[in-house]
Amino acid sequence: LYNGSSWASGGSLSTGRRNLGGLGISTAALAFGGQEPSYSTATEEYGGSSWTSGGALPAARRNPTGVGSQTAGLVLGGQSPPGAGINTSFTYNGTSYSGGPSMINSRSDGASSGPNSSNTSALVYGGSAGAPPYTVILPTESYDGSAFSTAPSLSTGRDGDGSGSSASEGVQVAGYVPSGSYLSSTEQFTPE
Repeated sequence: LYNGSSWASGGSLSTGRRNLGGLGISTAALAFGGQEPSYSTATEEYGGSSWTSGGALPAARRNPTGVGSQTAGLVLGGQSPPGAGINTSFTYNGTSYSGGPSMINSRSDGASSGPNSSNTSALVYGGSAGAPPYTVILPTESYDGSAFSTAPSLSTGRDGDGSGSSASEGVQVAGYVPSGSYLSSTEQFTPE
């Protein structure tokens, strides 16, 4: 847990895994999907000190991203077996998942920005198409609570990047490009 100046240990996940997605805040977070070693449907909820089991994802996936809160979350994209990027989304209501709208682009290992309080708006950017041939995704997508629409593309496509900010502004940090390079650059998205 980060308090603005230092890190402290938090509660451990019930199930160890990699390539999972997360959303929320340090006292009400959600961890979902991943790989353990097979693709996972597991969801865990964090209450500030420990993790408990939540509703299972309707479909196993790794490398998803998400926005919103523990009781109003939006899970975006990822990879389905055997590794292809997907364009599906799910909403989470604190107990179970429901199908959400499809993104325009299938993407795995992308980034997203949105409010920590709801799943009614988001920006999704970066990522890759998943299984070979490995291609990064340039287009950005904006979500208005009902559908995805195109937004200005990234200058440099990348995956495995960090992200943050709000539903109308985004920051993409670092990442990986197909040439085998790891980036340190940052791109900032501002609304029109």
